[in-house]
Amino acid sequence: MSEPSKLIVDPLVGPDNAAAHCDLGAELKAKGDLEGAIAEYRAALRLQPDNAAAHYDLGRVLWMKGDREAAFEEFHTAYRLAPNEPTIRQIYYDLMLELER
Repeated sequence: MSEPSKLIVDPLVGPDNAAAHCDLGAELKAKGDLEGAIAEYRAALRLQPDNAAAHYDLGRVLWMKGDREAAFEEFHTAYRLAPNEPTIRQIYYDLMLELER
């Protein structure tokens, strides 16, 4: 498993900033570094376990990697935390149908 990156994009942002980990996760995902992105989203979630967007983004990367069960769990958590968020609700319902839950 990859460790969270030591790279800090903004020198004023420290390693205890969940948003910075999410931003770096998005950058790494865009560059195709799925393991690095997963590590960054997990680092964000250690700091902010109730961050629905981070659970959703982690789920997307896990899905891209082919880990459907882990992705579903992250989408489920995102849905539990933000059931009225349309994007989260739609992907969660779609996956429930696809995975026959």
